[in-house]
Amino acid sequence: MNRRLEPLRCGVLITDTRGRLEQQDRCAREWLDRDGIGEDAPCWESAGLRAPDGRPFCSTRCAIRRQAARGIDELTHRVRLPEASGGGLVDLHSRVVPGADGPRIVHVLVPCPDTEEDREAAAPEPDPRVSRLTPREREILSLLAAGATTAEVAAGLQVSGVTVRNHVQHILHKLEVHSRLEAILAWMDSGERED
Repeated sequence: MNRRLEPLRCGVLITDTRGRLEQQDRCAREWLDRDGIGEDAPCWESAGLRAPDGRPFCSTRCAIRRQAARGIDELTHRVRLPEASGGGLVDLHSRVVPGADGPRIVHVLVPCPDTEEDREAAAPEPDPRVSRLTPREREILSLLAAGATTAEVAAGLQVSGVTVRNHVQHILHKLEVHSRLEAILAWMDSGERED
Protein backbone atom coordinates (compact mmCIF):
# COMPACT_ATOMS: atom_id res chain seq x y z
CA MET A 1 0.00 0.00 0.00
CA ASN A 2 1.46 3.35 -1.00
CA ARG A 3 0.38 5.87 1.64
CA ARG A 4 1.46 9.43 0.99
CA LEU A 5 3.14 11.16 3.88
CA GLU A 6 1.26 14.11 5.26
CA PRO A 7 3.64 17.10 5.19
CA LEU A 8 2.89 18.41 8.69
CA ARG A 9 2.81 15.09 10.56
CA CYS A 10 5.88 13.99 12.45
CA GLY A 11 6.63 10.68 14.12
CA VAL A 12 8.49 10.48 17.42
CA LEU A 13 10.19 7.51 19.04
CA ILE A 14 12.50 7.24 22.01
CA THR A 15 15.20 4.62 22.50
CA ASP A 16 17.77 4.02 25.16
CA THR A 17 21.45 4.12 24.17
CA ARG A 18 21.42 0.32 23.72
CA GLY A 19 18.75 0.62 21.01
CA ARG A 20 15.74 -0.57 22.98
CA LEU A 21 12.52 1.14 21.97
CA GLU A 22 10.87 2.78 24.98
CA GLN A 23 8.16 4.99 23.52
CA GLN A 24 6.66 5.96 20.19
CA ASP A 25 3.74 8.03 19.07
CA ARG A 26 0.88 6.87 16.88
CA CYS A 27 2.43 8.35 13.75
CA ALA A 28 5.77 6.55 14.24
CA ARG A 29 3.91 3.32 15.00
CA GLU A 30 1.96 3.68 11.70
CA TRP A 31 4.99 4.61 9.61
CA LEU A 32 7.25 1.93 11.05
CA ASP A 33 4.40 -0.56 10.79
CA ARG A 34 4.76 -1.59 14.43
CA ASP A 35 2.02 -2.66 16.78
CA GLY A 36 2.65 -1.84 20.42
CA ILE A 37 5.35 -0.18 22.46
CA GLY A 38 8.36 -1.57 24.24
CA GLU A 39 8.74 -5.03 22.71
CA ASP A 40 12.10 -6.61 23.42
CA ALA A 41 13.26 -6.36 19.82
CA PRO A 42 16.02 -3.76 19.40
CA CYS A 43 15.25 -0.78 17.20
CA TRP A 44 17.48 -2.01 14.35
CA GLU A 45 15.36 -5.16 14.03
CA SER A 46 12.01 -3.41 14.22
CA ALA A 47 12.32 0.06 12.64
CA GLY A 48 13.11 -1.11 9.11
CA LEU A 49 14.50 2.25 8.00
CA ARG A 50 16.61 2.32 4.85
CA ALA A 51 19.11 4.73 3.33
CA PRO A 52 17.72 6.72 0.36
CA ASP A 53 19.46 4.28 -2.02
CA GLY A 54 17.62 1.34 -0.42
CA ARG A 55 20.43 -0.11 1.72
CA PRO A 56 19.44 -0.89 5.34
CA PHE A 57 20.04 2.14 7.58
CA CYS A 58 19.36 0.48 10.92
CA SER A 59 21.87 -2.12 12.11
CA THR A 60 23.65 -3.37 15.20
CA ARG A 61 26.40 -0.86 14.36
CA CYS A 62 23.98 2.08 14.56
CA ALA A 63 25.63 5.30 13.38
CA ILE A 64 23.42 7.35 15.70
CA ARG A 65 24.33 5.38 18.82
CA ARG A 66 28.05 5.39 17.87
CA GLN A 67 28.06 9.16 17.35
CA ALA A 68 26.11 9.66 20.59
CA ALA A 69 28.79 7.63 22.41
CA ARG A 70 31.39 10.07 21.00
CA GLY A 71 29.53 13.03 22.50
CA ILE A 72 27.68 14.20 19.37
CA ASP A 73 24.24 14.90 20.74
CA GLU A 74 22.31 16.04 17.65
CA LEU A 75 22.20 14.34 14.25
CA THR A 76 20.10 14.39 11.10
CA HIS A 77 19.89 11.69 8.44
CA ARG A 78 17.63 11.28 5.42
CA VAL A 79 16.10 7.80 5.41
CA ARG A 80 13.32 5.79 3.75
CA LEU A 81 10.40 4.32 5.65
CA PRO A 82 9.57 0.63 5.26
CA GLU A 83 7.84 -0.34 2.01
CA ALA A 84 4.71 -1.28 3.96
CA SER A 85 4.40 2.41 4.85
CA GLY A 86 4.95 3.58 1.28
CA GLY A 87 8.75 3.87 1.42
CA GLY A 88 8.62 7.68 1.62
CA LEU A 89 11.64 9.80 2.51
CA VAL A 90 11.87 11.35 5.97
CA ASP A 91 14.49 13.39 7.75
CA LEU A 92 15.41 11.56 10.93
CA HIS A 93 16.39 14.13 13.56
CA SER A 94 17.99 12.42 16.56
CA ARG A 95 18.96 14.08 19.82
CA VAL A 96 20.52 12.63 22.95
CA VAL A 97 18.74 13.86 26.07
CA PRO A 98 19.70 13.19 29.69
CA GLY A 99 17.42 11.05 31.81
CA ALA A 100 17.25 10.08 35.47
CA ASP A 101 18.32 6.51 34.67
CA GLY A 102 20.61 7.28 31.73
CA PRO A 103 20.49 9.14 28.44
CA ARG A 104 17.78 8.56 25.85
CA ILE A 105 17.77 9.21 22.14
CA VAL A 106 14.73 11.05 20.83
CA HIS A 107 14.14 10.44 17.13
CA VAL A 108 11.78 12.71 15.19
CA LEU A 109 10.72 11.56 11.72
CA VAL A 110 9.84 14.55 9.51
CA PRO A 111 8.45 13.88 6.02
CA CYS A 112 10.41 15.35 3.17
CA PRO A 113 9.02 15.50 -0.34
CA ASP A 114 10.71 13.12 -2.76
CA THR A 115 8.68 13.80 -5.90
CA GLU A 116 7.59 16.99 -7.62
CA GLU A 117 4.00 16.16 -6.68
CA ASP A 118 4.99 15.74 -3.01
CA ARG A 119 6.96 19.02 -3.07
CA GLU A 120 3.94 20.85 -4.48
CA ALA A 121 1.65 19.25 -1.90
CA ALA A 122 4.04 20.21 0.91
CA ALA A 123 4.45 23.81 -0.26
CA PRO A 124 2.51 26.23 1.93
CA GLU A 125 -0.39 28.07 0.38
CA PRO A 126 0.48 31.73 -0.19
CA ASP A 127 -1.09 33.98 2.43
CA PRO A 128 -3.58 36.20 0.56
CA ARG A 129 -3.35 38.85 3.27
CA VAL A 130 0.14 39.78 2.06
CA SER A 131 -1.36 41.10 -1.19
CA ARG A 132 -3.00 43.87 0.90
CA LEU A 133 0.38 45.45 1.60
CA THR A 134 1.68 48.48 -0.29
CA PRO A 135 5.06 48.24 -2.03
CA ARG A 136 6.62 50.30 0.79
CA GLU A 137 5.13 48.03 3.47
CA ARG A 138 6.45 44.98 1.60
CA GLU A 139 9.87 46.61 1.44
CA ILE A 140 9.84 47.28 5.18
CA LEU A 141 8.60 43.79 5.98
CA SER A 142 11.30 42.22 3.81
CA LEU A 143 13.96 44.23 5.68
CA LEU A 144 12.50 43.15 9.03
CA ALA A 145 12.43 39.53 7.83
CA ALA A 146 16.12 39.89 6.95
CA GLY A 147 16.80 40.85 10.59
CA ALA A 148 16.96 44.63 10.39
CA THR A 149 15.94 46.67 13.44
CA THR A 150 13.54 49.61 13.27
CA ALA A 151 16.51 52.01 13.41
CA GLU A 152 18.33 50.14 10.63
CA VAL A 153 15.22 50.15 8.41
CA ALA A 154 14.76 53.88 9.07
CA ALA A 155 18.38 54.66 8.21
CA GLY A 156 18.34 52.48 5.11
CA LEU A 157 15.13 54.03 3.76
CA GLN A 158 16.03 57.53 4.96
CA VAL A 159 12.85 57.95 7.03
CA SER A 160 12.28 58.43 10.73
CA GLY A 161 11.88 55.59 13.19
CA VAL A 162 8.33 56.83 13.87
CA THR A 163 7.48 56.39 10.18
CA VAL A 164 8.82 52.83 10.24
CA ARG A 165 6.81 52.06 13.41
CA ASN A 166 3.67 53.47 11.73
CA HIS A 167 4.27 51.25 8.69
CA VAL A 168 4.77 48.26 11.00
CA GLN A 169 1.44 48.99 12.71
CA HIS A 170 -0.27 49.14 9.30
CA ILE A 171 1.39 45.85 8.33
CA LEU A 172 0.21 44.16 11.54
CA HIS A 173 -3.33 45.43 11.00
CA LYS A 174 -3.47 44.36 7.31
CA LEU A 175 -2.03 40.93 8.05
CA GLU A 176 -4.34 40.52 11.06
CA VAL A 177 -1.45 39.57 13.34
CA HIS A 178 -0.23 40.80 16.71
CA SER A 179 3.54 40.74 16.42
CA ARG A 180 6.38 41.36 14.01
CA LEU A 181 7.27 37.68 14.19
CA GLU A 182 3.79 36.67 13.03
CA ALA A 183 4.02 39.23 10.22
CA ILE A 184 7.42 37.90 9.14
CA LEU A 185 6.09 34.32 9.15
CA ALA A 186 3.12 35.36 7.00
CA TRP A 187 5.53 37.14 4.64
CA MET A 188 7.83 34.12 4.43
CA ASP A 189 4.89 31.79 3.76
CA SER A 190 3.53 34.07 1.05
CA GLY A 191 6.07 33.05 -1.56
CA GLU A 192 6.35 36.73 -2.53
CA ARG A 193 9.60 37.39 -0.72
CA GLU A 194 12.84 37.79 -2.59
CA ASP A 195 15.26 35.01 -1.63
